[in-house]
Amino acid sequence: MRNITLRDIARRAGVSKSTASRVINNVGNVNEDLRRRVNSVVNELGYQPSAIAQGLSKQDSTLIGVVVPTVADVFFGQIMQGILEITRETGYTIVLSTHDNDPEKEEQALRTLRRQRIKGLLITPAAGYVQNEGKSYLRASLEALDVPTVLIDRVVKMPAWDGVYYDNYNGAYLAIERMLQRGYTDIGCMVSDLALQIGRDRMRGVQQAVADHQIALNSDAVYQVPGVAYVQNSYEIAREWIERGRLAKAMFFSNGSLAKGFIKACLEKGLRLGEDVYCVGFDYVDILEMLPLKYAFLDRDAVNMGRIATQMLMDHFTQDIGTRREYIIPASIVTTAEDV
Repeated sequence: MRNITLRDIARRAGVSKSTASRVINNVGNVNEDLRRRVNSVVNELGYQPSAIAQGLSKQDSTLIGVVVPTVADVFFGQIMQGILEITRETGYTIVLSTHDNDPEKEEQALRTLRRQRIKGLLITPAAGYVQNEGKSYLRASLEALDVPTVLIDRVVKMPAWDGVYYDNYNGAYLAIERMLQRGYTDIGCMVSDLALQIGRDRMRGVQQAVADHQIALNSDAVYQVPGVAYVQNSYEIAREWIERGRLAKAMFFSNGSLAKGFIKACLEKGLRLGEDVYCVGFDYVDILEMLPLKYAFLDRDAVNMGRIATQMLMDHFTQDIGTRREYIIPASIVTTAEDV
C-alpha cells in the first residue's frame, strides 16, 4: 500500500494543497467547514504528516538530534531511556546517530542533522578536544547547526553550551576511600579514556586519594590507556596479572567494560570477588544480574542524566535562557546485596 500524501488529502477533501497544509499544520485562517472536511479525510485515511515537512512549513521542527558514542553500552542505553521518557511526553521525535568515539563520524552526523533541520541537539562529544584545533572544529559544527545544544557526560571547555556531567573526580576518590575503610592498602587500578577529561578526572581522584592517605598504588597492578579499552583488553591484562601473582588485593575500574573483563578473568581462575580481591568501579555491570558477586560501583544514574539533559534542552524552546547552565550529578557508591 502506497503512502498517503498531502496531495491525496487535498484531492479527497476537494480543497487546494495549500489549504490542506494549513489545516494539518494548524496555521493561518481556514473556513471552519473546510477545516472539518480536511480533518475528516485525515482521520479516514490515517494520514501521518512528516515531522520534517511540518518543520519546514512551520519553521519549527519537532525533531531533536541525539549523538552518542554507542547504544550497545549499558550506560548510553540508559541515557537514551531518560531522553525518551521526556520526549514521548512532549511530542518530539528523536533522530539518533552514533560516532564510535570517532570525530570524523561525529562531524558527519552533525552535517546530517543540519540538513534535517532539527530543533535542538543532545550530544556526548567523540573526543576530549584538548587541542584548540579540535575545539574549533566542534564549535564550528555546533554553531552551524544554530540550535540549542546540551552536552552529556563528557566535558568540553566551550562555555557556549549547557552540560550535564557526573562528579568523576570525587567518584574515584570515594572508591579509593571505600577500599581503605575496608582495610585494603594494596590497591591497583584500570583506567581508560585518558584522552578525555572524564578519564583524567577519575585518575586524578585515585591519585589524590592514595596521596592523602599516604599510600602508593601497586605499580604491578596499574593499567592505563589513553583511548577506549574493551572487555577483551582488561580480561587479557587481568589474566596475566593473576598468572604472574601481580594482582592487587583491591581494584578500581574507571568503567564497566574494564570491570567485566577483569571479573571474567577472576571467575576463570577461581578467584572470589570480595574475598580474594575487592572491587569498586564506575557504573553498574550487567554480569551482576546473573551472578551473586560482591561488588561496589559508582552509580552515575544515567537514566536521570538523560532526563535532566532533555529537560534543559526543552527549557530553551519555551524560555529565554540567557546564561550557560551546568548540572553536576553528585558521586555516590552503591553495593550489591552480596557486598558486606
